[in-house]
This record gives sequence, structure tokens and C-alpha cells, in this order.
Amino acid sequence: MINTNKVYIILVNWNGWTDTIECLESIFRNDYPNYCVIVCDNNSSDNSLEYIQAWAEGKLDILVPKSNPFHSLSYPPIEKPVSYVKYGIKEADSGGKPEDIEKKLILVQTGSNLGFGGGNNVGLRYVLSKSSFKYVWLLNNDTAIESNAINKMIETASDSSITGSVLKYYSNPNNIQAYGGGYFSAFTSRVVSETKTFSNKLDFINGASFMLSRDTLEKVGLFDSEIFMYFEENEYCIRAKKHNIQMKCADVNVFHKVGGSKNSDRNYTSWLNLYKNKVYVMKKHFSYGFWLLFFTIALIVNAINIQNTHSKRKAATETLFKLPILLWKSRFI
Repeated sequence: MINTNKVYIILVNWNGWTDTIECLESIFRNDYPNYCVIVCDNNSSDNSLEYIQAWAEGKLDILVPKSNPFHSLSYPPIEKPVSYVKYGIKEADSGGKPEDIEKKLILVQTGSNLGFGGGNNVGLRYVLSKSSFKYVWLLNNDTAIESNAINKMIETASDSSITGSVLKYYSNPNNIQAYGGGYFSAFTSRVVSETKTFSNKLDFINGASFMLSRDTLEKVGLFDSEIFMYFEENEYCIRAKKHNIQMKCADVNVFHKVGGSKNSDRNYTSWLNLYKNKVYVMKKHFSYGFWLLFFTIALIVNAINIQNTHSKRKAATETLFKLPILLWKSRFI
């Protein structure tokens, strides 16, 4: 039996309209018939939403070079125009208009940079106002997907699941970023991505490809608005686990433009946010424990290890000195 339940796909864009358009071209090639894409723009300074609107109207195309191995995922351009509607955040929060059910693309201007979790929350609130959906797929805007992707994701997903995909590096598809997600230790706070094989015992799903069932979304709720960027999907999955939500990986490839290898660098701000948010999440869910000792040791090692990048060492050093303040602030959680 062919599954035709409504699927919403949410992309968060911030100054990345070329990536978003390439991603949209790949999505709109899918062989699944019943889906709608929501693009939440976090107040980009590069006129992203206007460019995406022009793309939908058939006035603009992004052409991937023929030499690119993923050329066929976004070329030739899909038939235009794409039916769309454009909202501000208040209109989106109120559920838009009844005729949206016929649209394939919803464009939302959030009005400010809300980060990954906050931008997705705008789309999720819109989706929750609708009765006609079974799944919602949060997909990074810097990805490209295969034509069978939505079908494959739904085949794996269930009412009580969060489903990921095989994430491959766009610039080096022979390297695996993650088979769905990875593992998390409440005892040590250590996070490890699964890069070797499929597993039915994942602790979290990578936010680059994150499919929620309606039932899961209604039980777990939205992303924690206190987390601007990094570790938000881990926090969400910790809450989901408390509801016995299963973490799954679908046998479908999603090509992600982040980095180019398993050892790709983050910038200083990224590392700082990652460390800071880990403290917040660990304190929120596990109070004080051995994790704090292990985390402190890890910060010291990362701060002095000359094999680490300067950005990572600097962020680890700063977090180490600010750790008492971060813990003090977290007492209000």
C-alpha cells in the first residue's frame, strides 16, 4: 500500500539562499506525492527570501556545475512556478490561511535570527496548527536529497520515533558524517557519532536530517528556546527518550555541505556555543554528577592539546574559566 500521509519539510535559512534553492530543487524532485516545504528565514541580510521567492516564480535558477557529482539532484530545474505563500511570524504562528493546504511552499520571515531551534520552532508551530499531517522532516538547508528520500524516511519512521538518515559529506561523499546520529552518555556527557554501521540503539539523531512523527512532536514539544545553536537536537532527544521515543536511521542518503571530513574544523563561536550548551543541557537534565568531572577534564585536555585547532583550544580555555558562572546561571533552570 502506498503511504500518502501529509509530510511537512522545514528548512531554516540564514544568508544561505543559494544552498536553500539547491536543496529545494532536490526536494521538489521527490516521488512522494503529498508534501509541503516551509522555509523559515531568520531575518537574512542578503535578501534570501526575495531570491527564494523569485526562484519559486521562475525568475531565478541556481545551476550546479556538470562536474559536480550531485548535479542530477538539482538539474534540470523543476517546472515553475511553484505555488507558494509568504507570511510574517505572527501570521505563521496563527496557522496561516485555510487555502494553504493547496500550496507546496510556505515562506516565513521570522523577523530575527532565532538560531536553529528557534527557526524550526516557527515552522513547527505552524505545522501543529494543521490537522492534515503525519510527519514533519527538519532538514538542513545546506543539504541535497535523493528522489526516493521522503518515501524511505517514512518507511522507517513510526508513530513513536525520531528518524534520521545516512548523512554523507557533500564535498566528500565517501566519508560518513553519521548513520542517523550517535550515542550520548549521561555519566560522562560524551557524545559520539555513529559513523560505521546502522544501529537500532542510537541515543540521538543528527539535526541535519530529523524526522518527527506527529505523535512524537505532540508529546515532546518544541526545541528548547534557551539553546541558540548546537546541542539542541541532543537536548530534544533526551526529552524524547523519557517518552520512550525510539531513534531510527533510514537507509537513504542525505548529502550535507558541512565540512569535508570527519575532522573538519568548527570556528571559535561554534565550539564556544557547543561547550556552553552542553553545560546547560547536562545541568538541566542530570543536575550535578560525575559528568561535571569528566567534562572539566575534557576541557583541560582540549585546551592544551596542540593537535586541536586554535579555535577549539581557545573555546575550551574560555569555557573552563567561565564554568562556575555557567553552572551558577543554570541553577535557575
